[in-house]
Amino acid sequence: MSHFILEEPKEFDIELHFLKEQLNRNKYVHSYEEIKEPHQVGVDEYPVGQIPFVEKCLGVHENPIEIPKYLRTSEFLKRDYRICTWQDIPRLGVFFLKDVSQLKKFGSVMNATFTDIDDMFNYTPVNEFDATVVLDKEHLFQVSSLIDIKAEYRVYVFGGDIEQISYYNGDCIKLPDIQLIEKAVNLINYHEKYLRSYTIDVAVTNKGTCILEVHNFTSCGLYSSIWGSSLVYAYKDGVDYLRSDNHKLEV
Repeated sequence: MSHFILEEPKEFDIELHFLKEQLNRNKYVHSYEEIKEPHQVGVDEYPVGQIPFVEKCLGVHENPIEIPKYLRTSEFLKRDYRICTWQDIPRLGVFFLKDVSQLKKFGSVMNATFTDIDDMFNYTPVNEFDATVVLDKEHLFQVSSLIDIKAEYRVYVFGGDIEQISYYNGDCIKLPDIQLIEKAVNLINYHEKYLRSYTIDVAVTNKGTCILEVHNFTSCGLYSSIWGSSLVYAYKDGVDYLRSDNHKLEV
């Protein structure tokens, strides 16, 4: 029997609602409890909640996956894309810039011709209420050319198999390239030992379907309302990945 430690939500949390629904249906196989404050959990316990909650329960920092190195080809990217240190961020032009050393830290379209990139790393806040964005020189960053996105989908992979492909933005009649998605899943499954349940965000563009990013199942949202008991095992896989791998992003 697996025991889940769920973060007690401050407001309605759709992901926890779906998970609890499946846990209640499988109460003879799994158990769970809800807590407000995170604490270190045992090896047979599986925390589920917001990213900081899971990190504190496991005693780890969750490293973003973004796009693994073996998927950074023109076939899957269909745009200029690279992971770099702060010195190699362009100082001219328009591009998408994202901190890829910490989940949900910073991501924005930048016009470096009119924005001083160096100031974003060297700025010192003038007081505690100063909300100026300050970036960390020790972090890695994604620099990507802008793409014309027609529609976006989230691909859910549970135990190495595609479970769902859910539309979440744009023109829903612009459908993704299923063969490309299957090829990406096969490559991830071949290269990764512990990443068994994850999501792949894809975009349909005027150049075809491209991969936007990959998430371990501890750091993604559910864009569907129909789930079976496999959802429970996807969360288990996600925690097992953080415990067993969770390697830093490669440049």
